[in-house]
Amino acid sequence: METQLSRISINGITEIKDLDGNLDGKCIRVRGFALKVSCTGKYVFIVLRDNGCTIQCMCEKPIGGKGSLTPQEFNLLKKVTHESFIEVKGKVVKQEKEISGCDKKDIEIHILGFDILSAADKNLPFVMKDASATAEEREKNPTLQNVGYHIRLDNRAMDLRTPQARATFRIIDGVMFFFRGYLRRNGFVEIKTPKLIGSSSEGGANLFSVDYFKRKAFMAQSPQLYKQMAIIGGLKRVCEIGHVYRAEESNINRYLSEFVGLDMEMEISTDYNDMIAFIHSMFVSIFDSLKEEYQRRTGNNQGLPSI
Repeated sequence: METQLSRISINGITEIKDLDGNLDGKCIRVRGFALKVSCTGKYVFIVLRDNGCTIQCMCEKPIGGKGSLTPQEFNLLKKVTHESFIEVKGKVVKQEKEISGCDKKDIEIHILGFDILSAADKNLPFVMKDASATAEEREKNPTLQNVGYHIRLDNRAMDLRTPQARATFRIIDGVMFFFRGYLRRNGFVEIKTPKLIGSSSEGGANLFSVDYFKRKAFMAQSPQLYKQMAIIGGLKRVCEIGHVYRAEESNINRYLSEFVGLDMEMEISTDYNDMIAFIHSMFVSIFDSLKEEYQRRTGNNQGLPSI
């Protein structure tokens, strides 16, 4: 018989985001990064983070041979460094008092065993709490340090663990997903156009050149020509999500020589107002879908910031 625990476990590992009070008393295995490690009296508390969701894990110091861990294991647990990736085996225990600082506020995990899968260095390039802080949080707490972009980019893998970086990728993913979905519902065919071309496919843009089997080829700066060919070929409505390359120097920090373009092309039934109305409806649909998805994932009724 399939149980809730078996449904949410992957190869014996349970996702933190899927844990709730219904699993009270169940023994599970979770993996995540050690966001916070603290010792209070005879207890060790570890806040474990996985896929943006956090839960508190705790263990009591073994006394007189009684305890879930040996004294050596307990001492090792106390020394777990921040951002180490660990696996915890433990029991889900429902809490009457709300746990602050964690996404899972009504349950915690009582540690029965653990493995340090990847230990982090003690001297990290920045503190995750500093890198994750918002402008409002820094204003309220002056002790929080600002982490510059050069430090973040030099340590990009670690920076991707922050909520802000994760949110950026989620929104980009959402925009592409809802863009594609809206167009497919309206009869568009998604095509993939060449990115290595023999000559310019759009005037006015400089091209990156590459060696192509003793010939010169160029990185495509637009799918425009191919979209128009598809329309002339009778496909009526086409779209593409693909990379664009433009060898144009610029002092504007928002300009990119490589970016992902969301392109569409369609026959005009009456006049260009049809296209304007369609694009307007598409953007409204994308923003509404992003707002709905954001609320569903976070439980935040405020949705996305107003645009």
